[in-house]
Amino acid sequence: MKLVYTLIVAVILAIPCSAQAYYIEFSGNSLNSGIFSSRSIDNGVSLDATNLQEYIMFRGALTIFSDYGRDIERLVDVSFSQFVTVAGVSSATSTLMIDGMVKLVDHYWPTTYGLESFSNVDDLEPLYTGTIYEFMYGIGPGNILDADIDIVVTSADAPAPTPLPGAVWLLGSGLVGLVGLRRKMNA
Repeated sequence: MKLVYTLIVAVILAIPCSAQAYYIEFSGNSLNSGIFSSRSIDNGVSLDATNLQEYIMFRGALTIFSDYGRDIERLVDVSFSQFVTVAGVSSATSTLMIDGMVKLVDHYWPTTYGLESFSNVDDLEPLYTGTIYEFMYGIGPGNILDADIDIVVTSADAPAPTPLPGAVWLLGSGLVGLVGLRRKMNA
């Protein structure tokens, strides 16, 4: 019985004290890349591609949702960052489109021969949670080696992380008290 109480207390104390406020889901693919991956990061999504050719294009659907529900509509600020590596002296232009509208265009002109990289972070127009957006990112022409793109919710009025309810702490301390009472009765 002592083991059962110990396990219950350990499980209650292992419950995280806060939750991630926003998630971004990407479903799609990369055209003209050898290796493509999409992974979740804090409040966002990261898209990575390597073994590229003259251009790259990420294409798919982008959805932002929060812990409070997938269908809750709320306007949030979004940040877009890119890190691209090119070989040679070719210039490159990156374009981001959401729902068929150009949201961002960046130009890159290298100054020396050899391996070059460029990165930048831009704030986008606010987007709604619970809405599916058509997403397209392209960069080229050039000898592009890899591209890493992060899309993150940066809203200043984002809801605070969900705190651990006081009832859980009360339940945990009550169980610890029951364990102590049980020990006292057995002694």
